[in-house]
Amino acid sequence: MPHESLADFLENLASAGELARVEIEADPDLEIAEIIARCARSGGPAILFDRPKGYATALVTNLLGTPARLARALGADSLEAVVETIAQRAGQGARRGWLTRLSAEEQNSAAGKFAPKTVKAAACQQVVRLGGDVDLAQIPAIRVGPEESQPALTAALVLFSSPDGERLALRRQSLPVLSRTTLALHAESYGPLRQQADAWAARGERMPVAVILGADPSVMLAAELPLEDVGEPYAAAGLLRGAPLEVVACRSHELPVPAHAEMILEGSIDLDEPLVEIPYLAAPSGFYARNLPAYRLHVAAITQRSNPVVPAIVYGRPPTELTVINQLAARLLLPHARAVAPEIVDLCLPSFAPGRSCAIVSIRKTQPHQARKVAGALWALDALRYTKTVIVVDPSVDVADVNAVMHRATACLDPARDVFYQDGLAEPLDQSVSRGGVVQKLGIDATAKLPEERDNQASDDRTAWPREIISSEETQTQVAGRWKQYGLPLPDRAP
Repeated sequence: MPHESLADFLENLASAGELARVEIEADPDLEIAEIIARCARSGGPAILFDRPKGYATALVTNLLGTPARLARALGADSLEAVVETIAQRAGQGARRGWLTRLSAEEQNSAAGKFAPKTVKAAACQQVVRLGGDVDLAQIPAIRVGPEESQPALTAALVLFSSPDGERLALRRQSLPVLSRTTLALHAESYGPLRQQADAWAARGERMPVAVILGADPSVMLAAELPLEDVGEPYAAAGLLRGAPLEVVACRSHELPVPAHAEMILEGSIDLDEPLVEIPYLAAPSGFYARNLPAYRLHVAAITQRSNPVVPAIVYGRPPTELTVINQLAARLLLPHARAVAPEIVDLCLPSFAPGRSCAIVSIRKTQPHQARKVAGALWALDALRYTKTVIVVDPSVDVADVNAVMHRATACLDPARDVFYQDGLAEPLDQSVSRGGVVQKLGIDATAKLPEERDNQASDDRTAWPREIISSEETQTQVAGRWKQYGLPLPDRAP
């Protein structure tokens, strides 16, 4: 059965020995982030901080910090099982792939089967604070890095819609707390938030926004995973959990929010107000984003469970929760990638690039310069539009083995021939690129070169493609059979 709430998931983790509790006081100002960074590097458990310093509300972090925990969040034993289950639910035999866009009116479609159900009473509205009772300072916010000027709600799910209400969007953002009633909401130069804000501004109206803090894992992942083609985000959450999600209308406006969420912040953006600037903000890349323009999100109401638990995500040097989520994202993206480039064999979003800044893909090569075509196809996917580097290798290379990939990408690389560039969108939080919005993406062709791609004017053997040193099967079998006789410990892995 799907988890109805974050509380259900925490109970599941506790029964499996995957949840640790810190009962002593811990400071959300830098201390908690350092604790989580150390636990994440060692594959540690999710951690529930019962007493965040200065707050009465508990804080949970590192929720999806391992592949096993991410799979458990979706009721599966492995990420592979998650992908298989989702494919079955969505209808793998669809002509355009199992994540093709489906109309909510089609009764047999994924969007139709898993469309959200509206309820009138909800756990997320057990306690309601309005007007002068709204105080964001009571919600545990963390500082990840010492240069951040304000603590932030790092696991906030931002919900907004088009003025006609037909297009609903859900995005995770880190929201700095500016005052008792105001949050900073990054106003990226392009993307759905800016597009809808412009549409609301054209009507001369404030833009309603809801911030979800702590929902069942399917809602959290619907904001992160490449599931846009399923339809609206709550249908994607229903697909992930295998059952429709219950939603309820906000108290101060009509946006629908998860009925079993821990806490909802209801507010709006006055689009006539000048933007504010976020001096430093911890970004998913593990570096600071600087001088970010932001809307002021004015919070008019807070609704919550009677004893809520607020989640947080810690950004920093990988591995982090986002690198684990990217493992599942790569599995879900593979059908999309193969739909536009059938020669693709496998795809990896490596852990050293938590913001999806790098993708590694293996292909069955049949024509010269095919790597350039495949890299262009990946950059055309919405989920990889910000990816800065694409590395293309042969099918014999395990895309998840970074050492094997980099061996091919360095030992057999001719930069003049195998490195190429393509203009594309810049990640809004990436401070290593200019603010112009367009950057040059890097492609690396680490595949074996066909004769047409090599200098075949010369006749000597130096123009042939390098041959890798691989032990013969006969020698490998002989050594494996005699290993115990050598008196050596078993190697960590077979050659």
